[in-house]
Amino acid sequence: MGIGKIAGIVAAALAVLALAFSHKSASSNVNYHASAAEYDCSINVLDDPRAFQGQVLATVSIDCKTPPRTTNLTIVLQYRAKSSLPWQNAGSQKVFTGTPGAKATTMNVNQPCLTGNWRAAYTFSGTGAATGNKFTGSQAFGNSVAITADQCVNN
Repeated sequence: MGIGKIAGIVAAALAVLALAFSHKSASSNVNYHASAAEYDCSINVLDDPRAFQGQVLATVSIDCKTPPRTTNLTIVLQYRAKSSLPWQNAGSQKVFTGTPGAKATTMNVNQPCLTGNWRAAYTFSGTGAATGNKFTGSQAFGNSVAITADQCVNN
């Protein structure tokens, strides 16, 4: 095998590794689907909660191949000081009531930074496009992330 061929293989391997490490996968991807005519939507926690400029910030997106007639996506950060404690909603909910399309609509939700465990929680409901039947999905959650006092101060 020649040096050129080896260099090509190494370059291809490095490109694959760079792609693998640069792509951040969604921690939560839930598809809500009744039929192609009613609604077909995906909700993704794009970024789990993270410390950012004295806040805890999470990013959630919604996209729909078939949007419902009405949409209600409710997102809230949940917090607990220790893993032995129950989850509590932190702050007010953020609500999306627009018509999501095939291109993702993203929303950020944030709260003042506190040391402890954080996660994004969301519910999706609405009215089906074809029949007008109301639907409510069960509550879903992103990954739990531990945020330290140092992260609250330095990010």
